[in-house]
Amino acid sequence: MLKICDVCGKEFNAIRSQKRCSKDCSHKQHLDYDKNFQQTHKEWYRTYKKDWIKRTHYSLRKKLKEIKLSYCSALGNKCFNHVQNFNCSLEVSEYNLSMFDFHHLEPPSTPSNKRRGLENPDSKNFDISKVILLCSNCHRLEHYQSK
Repeated sequence: MLKICDVCGKEFNAIRSQKRCSKDCSHKQHLDYDKNFQQTHKEWYRTYKKDWIKRTHYSLRKKLKEIKLSYCSALGNKCFNHVQNFNCSLEVSEYNLSMFDFHHLEPPSTPSNKRRGLENPDSKNFDISKVILLCSNCHRLEHYQSK
């Protein structure tokens, strides 16, 4: 049974209720539909996308914050500064958590899974005994002096 493709207009031998001549035409129609939907519902799509990003990023940030807090408490909740002529006694709290970094005592031998500076807690490569807690200033000093 000869039919005309809805997408490209070519004639083709149809099987049952087939409306498109190939998978490429079918895929193209779906892409066109998505594009048209986004254009006709632009404002709704924008607000939906913003809300979705807020929801997912909020839950991700919350999870990463909890992981970092647990690592910090395991490392003593204090800047472990051993740089000479500089006394830092900054303590970790929920409000200044972003000021702290994890300094690796040994550079990793293989690249590890990282996301925004935090290693994956499920990763088998992460070893808390090879890391010290430093505030960002002390961490910079540590790297500056090691060069």
